[in-house]
Amino acid sequence: RFVCLCLSVSVFMTHPTGIRVSKELSEAFATALQGSHKRWMKIQIQEESLEEVASGLGTSNMAHDLDAVQASLEERIPCYIVFRLDTGQFLFVTYVPERSKVKDRMLYAATRDTLRKTLGYEHFADDMYTTVPSEVSYDHYQQSLAHRSADNPLTENEILKQEEAVLEKDLSADKKSKHVVHFPMSGELHTALERFKEGKVNWVAMSVDTEKETVELDNAATLGLNDTSGHVSISEPRFYLFNYKHRRAGDITSSVFFIYSCPDAAKVRTKMMYSTSKAAVLDRVSEAGTTPDKTLEIRSPADISESALYEELYPTNRGSPTTSNGTFDKPTRPGKGGARLMKKPLP
Repeated sequence: RFVCLCLSVSVFMTHPTGIRVSKELSEAFATALQGSHKRWMKIQIQEESLEEVASGLGTSNMAHDLDAVQASLEERIPCYIVFRLDTGQFLFVTYVPERSKVKDRMLYAATRDTLRKTLGYEHFADDMYTTVPSEVSYDHYQQSLAHRSADNPLTENEILKQEEAVLEKDLSADKKSKHVVHFPMSGELHTALERFKEGKVNWVAMSVDTEKETVELDNAATLGLNDTSGHVSISEPRFYLFNYKHRRAGDITSSVFFIYSCPDAAKVRTKMMYSTSKAAVLDRVSEAGTTPDKTLEIRSPADISESALYEELYPTNRGSPTTSNGTFDKPTRPGKGGARLMKKPLP
């Protein structure tokens, strides 16, 4: 399969990843622009930075040089290839193997435009999006040029929709939930969710194992509201289920919150993984017998407060919150950035 792209990342990839082009890569590309003998450069993401990891010298045979790039490609690891054409401009190749990890596919798709923008859009004459080494070839490049010439010109919006469809397929999005990554849950987590449903615990913390690509149980407990802040990670994203008991109009009631915590200090790859798996985790929680009443997104432990939860449940601001232990006058919500409520009703 071969697709030509001028990529604009979609939905969960619309925000900058924070990955930057290294000084060494910028200097190497500047040298290539000045007419060095280097024909191509292989670029990968290493430690939150875009780095040149391999390169090849040019010959008088451009077709041979492009075919030779295949030997540098790995079966499971994505990369970008910047290939100098005989015209002096460059071909930009995005290589994302189908057997690569989901988190890597997302990161390379979301970072691609950053690389092209930093190096300079004007230097790239064509783009290729490939998933197997054999597609990085002169024959495939010529086929793509012929196919594009035969097609009727597409509008920018049509091109974006076409690119989004490619990414959806590569990320295994299904027809029910676009741009959602589906990971299996561990047996321990299933047991904890069952205990939550039965009322044996009121707090379940869930984490995504980015290496195994599974959702795991962090801990399950019975906590008072004031104790929850000590169980919220300040450095790593997490999902939490919390059964919030409070008094409303004189009656004690319970509301289940699904909380997505994404600290500013978390790594970019981890943030993307949690963001794209959130809807799938919500589905699994519902399948386990608990349908949350509200979904909350926070950045710090302080965002889980009496006033914050009550405000999300009763935005009309009628009355004051009261816990089952006594009265409580609602203060100003603490926490930098505050909590955000997902307005759409849960399925």
